[in-house]
Amino acid sequence: MKVTVMRNTRKLVLISVLISLSVVLGIIDKYISSFILPGAISARLGLANIVIMLGIIYLNFKDVLLIAILKSVLIGFILGRFDVFIYGFSGTMLSFFGMWMLYKFTKDWFSLIGISLIGAILHIIGQVTAVHWLLISDIGYFSLYFIVNPFLIPASMITGVMIGILTKSLIRYVDNSGIFKR
Repeated sequence: MKVTVMRNTRKLVLISVLISLSVVLGIIDKYISSFILPGAISARLGLANIVIMLGIIYLNFKDVLLIAILKSVLIGFILGRFDVFIYGFSGTMLSFFGMWMLYKFTKDWFSLIGISLIGAILHIIGQVTAVHWLLISDIGYFSLYFIVNPFLIPASMITGVMIGILTKSLIRYVDNSGIFKR
């Protein structure tokens, strides 16, 4: 009984720390991105996705899903308006499910960099889909989003590769730390 309680407490603390880390990285990401690309509302580097990628590798589906949901909700409440939250949440969920399925079922075919790249593209697709459903009546803003969108996909591909490289390089340190026991 005592071992189970300690294991559950350790897991709860670990998940809480990962959620906090993803939120902090998301806030830092917003400020770095707004400095690099001023005026680009939805452009982000995706630093918080490092935590999601590590979770996909080391944790079970339910725990990583919880991290992804709470990351989006907390960052949305801290930084954004409701519509911006919906765009980010839609992108995060589609990206998470895509990356999780790719890692669990095709990790022998796709590297972490490839999985991250596809996750970044899926994030943009999720955002565009949310924009479509939320702004279908606001043709001006909807059209503007599609003018900007062709630039978002190549940018997301670059950042997706960068996040994949960072995640891959962190795995050695995470494995040596013993934080996640496989």
